[in-house]
Order: sequence, then C-alpha cells, then structure tokens
Amino acid sequence: MIASPWAIGRQSTEVFDGAQVIDVAVGIVLMVLAIVSLLLLGLTRGYDEKRKAEEGGP
Repeated sequence: MIASPWAIGRQSTEVFDGAQVIDVAVGIVLMVLAIVSLLLLGLTRGYDEKRKAEEGGP
C-alpha cells in the first residue's frame, strides 16, 4: 500500500513525483492510525473482560 505509487509510476505514463510523496505520507499516516486503533481496541476489550471478572458478571 505504501509502495504502490512507485509501482504505478513504473508504467509508461508520466507521473508527477510530488504527488507520490504525498500519497506515501498519507498512506503511512493511515497505517499508523489503524495500528493505534487496533491497539486501543485490544486494550479496551482486555479491560472490559477484567472488569467483568472482578464483578462476577457474565
């Protein structure tokens, strides 16, 4: 996903290099946000399960 602008740029069409840098930067930001989101989701699920176990609920 991050390297795709360069892979697409290898074709016979003209590609402006400045747009590739922006595409890669946006791709990296999206990947980091997705990883942070998954980490937060895992932490909240673990916290919810621990809290339910302490309360004795299902």
